[in-house]
Amino acid sequence: MLSKQLSTLCIICIVFFSLAEIGQATNRPVVVNIMIDAELSPTAQNLTPQEEESLELNSLVEMLTDIDSNGINTTVYFTGDFASKQIGNVSYKDYLIRAASKPNHEIALHSMTTADKLGLMSYEQQLSLLTRAKDLIETAYIRDDRSLTIKGFRPQYFNQSEDTYKVLDKMGMAYDSGFKAGLLYAPGHKNDTWPYLVENHTFYAVPVSTYRVAGNLVYTCDLCSKQSIGLNGTQWSDILVGKFQECADQGDPMVVLFHNFVSGDDDEYMTAFRKFVDFAESENATFVTTMDLVEMAKRNSPMSGISPAAMGLNSSNLFHTLNLASSSSSKKFALIDIFSFSGSLS
Repeated sequence: MLSKQLSTLCIICIVFFSLAEIGQATNRPVVVNIMIDAELSPTAQNLTPQEEESLELNSLVEMLTDIDSNGINTTVYFTGDFASKQIGNVSYKDYLIRAASKPNHEIALHSMTTADKLGLMSYEQQLSLLTRAKDLIETAYIRDDRSLTIKGFRPQYFNQSEDTYKVLDKMGMAYDSGFKAGLLYAPGHKNDTWPYLVENHTFYAVPVSTYRVAGNLVYTCDLCSKQSIGLNGTQWSDILVGKFQECADQGDPMVVLFHNFVSGDDDEYMTAFRKFVDFAESENATFVTTMDLVEMAKRNSPMSGISPAAMGLNSSNLFHTLNLASSSSSKKFALIDIFSFSGSLS
């Protein structure tokens, strides 16, 4: 009798894990978080006003137009000096206001200037700098006549310290995307690809995806790929597709970083950006903001649902993901109840 019960339990276990594997392999679209950095070009002092506008503004408009025409979600990281810059009659703040007005655009903080290295500053210096930058951006973060609060942050050059963490706690930030999967991480989280709560702090770490070049891990970013690795636009495009397919195989989110002054300065890189968006959409990817990615991780299961904020966004794939999650989770939970099983993010 006992052996029969054990056999039954083993069969249930096999069915459970088979369902889980099938669900991950075939039913779950890849979750993609496109981050776009909107900041002033380090080479701006060598440009004419028209060249500056084209590199810093027109490129951003072009990228967001492509995002919006596909009806997908993104997070745009602005610097404080971008929000306050003016060239003749052209106010950069007006462009920030336009970006912020779209419900599929989350606005996040990327420090005051491109040159900021927070890790070298004191707590007081960082708090003052980031507070001023956040205030500059939030004056333009208005949607439906309501002022919105910035909840996301990434430091320049991924340069930060324990004092930075304390500042983020003080400012009420929900997440910090200044981490790289397998490269730059909080203790105990080397293998994490989904957001995780930073120990002894109130915010979540969001790891940017990484890929391998000649055996070395490199974070998935156009600036790094172009300037540090020396990839051309076609090679970068191939990296993006390959990373997407890897995420599909492993059940990881794809968190990828683009810059206005990189894609804006290289037609091949802008083409790679467009091709990636089109490819990911053709593969039924679920495009989310960084905040929505954090909300998914908070639920302790990447596919258990989408944050309430996402429900109003205009990507049909969000609803597709939610439906898949609800249909598969009911099967899984029935078996979890039998074994008192508790899953966790990798």
